[in-house]
Amino acid sequence: MNVGGGSSVVKNQTLNSSYNGSSTSAINFVSSEDLGGGLRATARVELDPRAILVDGGSIATHQTFVELSGGFGAVKLGRVNTPSLDAFGAASPLGTAVGGGYGLTNAGVGMATRHARSVRYDTKAMNGFTAAVQYAPGADNTTADSFAGIPNQRQVTEVGLRYAKGPLTVAFANISSDGTTNLVTATVVPVNTAKSSFQTIGVNYAIGSTTLFAGWNKGDTIGAAASAAGLFPLGAINANQATDGTRFGLRHVMGVITLNGSYAKQDIGAITRKVTGLRAEYALSKRSAVYAAYENFDTGRAASAATNALEGGKINTTAIGVRHTF
Repeated sequence: MNVGGGSSVVKNQTLNSSYNGSSTSAINFVSSEDLGGGLRATARVELDPRAILVDGGSIATHQTFVELSGGFGAVKLGRVNTPSLDAFGAASPLGTAVGGGYGLTNAGVGMATRHARSVRYDTKAMNGFTAAVQYAPGADNTTADSFAGIPNQRQVTEVGLRYAKGPLTVAFANISSDGTTNLVTATVVPVNTAKSSFQTIGVNYAIGSTTLFAGWNKGDTIGAAASAAGLFPLGAINANQATDGTRFGLRHVMGVITLNGSYAKQDIGAITRKVTGLRAEYALSKRSAVYAAYENFDTGRAASAATNALEGGKINTTAIGVRHTF
């Protein structure tokens, strides 16, 4: 993977090994038991091997939960993916990988990928419809936090509705996040963080070997700290700013070749982020593929404004890799 662009922070970066070029890397452990009477108990732990690419890194986790399912649907307890992630997935042919712009337009802007210490309930499918509700109580004993702290600090309720039947998939999610009150000092952490809401919808429709994608979101930012980590630095996002975004995409399958394209725009206060992504995949088998991916990220800031904690200019990422599923 190579990262470069007008920003002084990234323009001198060289070729490096990286991850998430075409999909999220994970090693999943699942244990499931049939309890009889239509009931099933499941435990799932998803390990993220990407951290071992960093010296001294540990294997972090994605989802970790226990589940009870049956004729009533399914209940999950633990660190569980969100209905808003489902809605994003319905709108993005590139998923959360290079070119999709997930972390630049959705995650950390108005929604989270998963909530720790949460419970999620999903109904059974009824004529293509499913509904979901997820609740995370947050934590009220923190003494200091510069930002809103989702997915671990603020109390969050998400409601999702999904329709998937035939060539059409539509997914909607509404997120309601409370300000967090410190148990000891009785003050809101961070100061002046108010209750916020965020709505997102994704849709895709298959026409033969071509699938069209579209998405929209609108609401309040949840707040995110500045970061110099990852492929490029990102500036801080204050909580409770108005934000809205749109995205469009396309996937076309030609035998063993799959072509994906996506464009997304996100307004965050006075800043407009734009992400254009392309990816071509060549299937070597049912479980292995090689790919080439490209992403252009317009940060919405002048390149001269970039520092280690503030993005600026246009940043280009190219990646060539191998994906294997086992």
